[in-house]
Amino acid sequence: MRERALLVSLNPELEQVCLEDLSDICSDHTKPGEELKCLQGNIETISKPCKDAIIKFTEKEQKDPSIDPFLWKYCADLIEKCSTKQSTGYKSNEVHDEDEDHDEGPDDILQCLAMSKHEMKNKKCRGRVEYIQLLQLSHIEFSPKFKTLCQADVIRRCNDKTHLTATKLVSCLNENIWNDTLYEQPHRISKPCRKQVKYLTMSKVQLEDGNINEGMYSICKETVLTLCKGVTPGGGRILECLRINKAKISDKKCIEALFPLQRSVDQDTGLDVYLSNQCEFEIKTFCPERVLHELSQNNDGSLLTCLKLNSNRDGFDRTRCGKALQMRLVEQNSDLRLNPRLRKACGGDISKLCAHLQVGEGRILECLKEEFVNPTSRLSVSCKTHVEGFLQGAAQTDVRLDYTLSKMCHEEIQTSCRATQQSNDVDDTGGGDNGKIEECLKELFHTNKLISSDCKVQVKLLIQSTQIDINVDPILHRACAIDLLKRCDGVPPGEGRLVGCLLNELDRETEGATGRLSPECKKLLANRADLFELAGKPVHMESIQDLYVHVKESSHRNYFLIVAMSLLGVIFVFGLFCGRVTKRRAAAKDK
Repeated sequence: MRERALLVSLNPELEQVCLEDLSDICSDHTKPGEELKCLQGNIETISKPCKDAIIKFTEKEQKDPSIDPFLWKYCADLIEKCSTKQSTGYKSNEVHDEDEDHDEGPDDILQCLAMSKHEMKNKKCRGRVEYIQLLQLSHIEFSPKFKTLCQADVIRRCNDKTHLTATKLVSCLNENIWNDTLYEQPHRISKPCRKQVKYLTMSKVQLEDGNINEGMYSICKETVLTLCKGVTPGGGRILECLRINKAKISDKKCIEALFPLQRSVDQDTGLDVYLSNQCEFEIKTFCPERVLHELSQNNDGSLLTCLKLNSNRDGFDRTRCGKALQMRLVEQNSDLRLNPRLRKACGGDISKLCAHLQVGEGRILECLKEEFVNPTSRLSVSCKTHVEGFLQGAAQTDVRLDYTLSKMCHEEIQTSCRATQQSNDVDDTGGGDNGKIEECLKELFHTNKLISSDCKVQVKLLIQSTQIDINVDPILHRACAIDLLKRCDGVPPGEGRLVGCLLNELDRETEGATGRLSPECKKLLANRADLFELAGKPVHMESIQDLYVHVKESSHRNYFLIVAMSLLGVIFVFGLFCGRVTKRRAAAKDK
């Protein structure tokens, strides 16, 4: 069978029905395998008997890849490895899926090969696997398992898209899967179909050369040439480049095509090819299947959480894996739709407190942050814990984790805090700055040297969050660590209790008691007391433009807009009424 597949002329299934098409369309493709590729590539234009034969033959190869002579020739070692994994029931982290069923068969070897592309040394093996992936996405008939397992779901959920390619059908099904996950509804797409959608989505992520006509890489081809010049396709590098430079993308169609793929990858880290490659050692060492299962018992079994928890352990490469991990966390904090952990922890709170906001640009986290520092905070325990963790991460590791703070204070960070940013203690590798950038911003706030009023508002929120949780201020926490043990032992953390305890000790020192606080803690605590007092005062607006920008960026801007429109409406009605009265009086005088 393998020998017959090498040349179409030796395969009676195809030779008898495709001679005319070979002559008309594929006469220049005479090398082994080229004739079949040509017919598959022109599946919509060849005659119906030939088309049916090609589909039947391709389905046979899909169901049993071992009869594909080129795949077997170039990928024999990996095929054997995948067969061994299936026979032993082994599953790597990359293919882990809580919904995964156990109906694996010979055609799952293709999925295993796709998941193992980072191990491929043979370029011809990689090329053959990518060709098969491209076939599967180009025409639904070339993906028989997807067609069989998802047929009912496509009819129910994508019935107006039955004539579209597998690429668009996968996008349609992905949209349904994501919506069910977002709103915590029972999945409407069946488990077997979800598994096929995941595999084909992986193919969409991996095929970075732009050959999928309706794929994101094809739509973003010009953008890639501009922003990702010199980046070698493969290994998720092009997608990573686009994600990093998302703010620079001007092509709206590219942005619209990028987001769903970006969302799928963030929803299921098993699809994150770049992170899997950059953190391959860390995933195998610190986050094997057993560890992820244990984390899932505590309601968070995500790979990102596991990597984050282990990022300070010996052997964890913060330059390579740490940087990739940090970019994922920064990206997720910018948009609720990319942050499944935030949705899980704060879903109810967001519905009650932030439903009026448009998602994106860090608005949802900003809304929750404002509620967190509110003395009468209505945040649930799970959401409060998540916001605390987010603020601690921004303070201790990377100020960019607080998307709004880093955006509004970008100029200050790049100018006044540039020396701090470039010091030996601050790096861009995921290792963290230990709170030094935020400390610089606090000092600028203290000395009234912050440039924009929006930055002042953000630093004010940062200072107020320290009053709630001392862990949000790593420099103060380190300076007063011994004092907390000596003077505040037994005081439960949270709700500002630890900071309040230290301030009480500072008051006693001021009243004459000595030696209650260490000199370093006392000095820094006095500084924080001044900051707390300043943060309690309203931010001064320098101009009408400051007021406009402040309202525009506020999470309550819709409320201000409604009030302003109501006032204008009242003024208009009042003016209209007064105008009519004046007109009547003038008419009466004329009489």
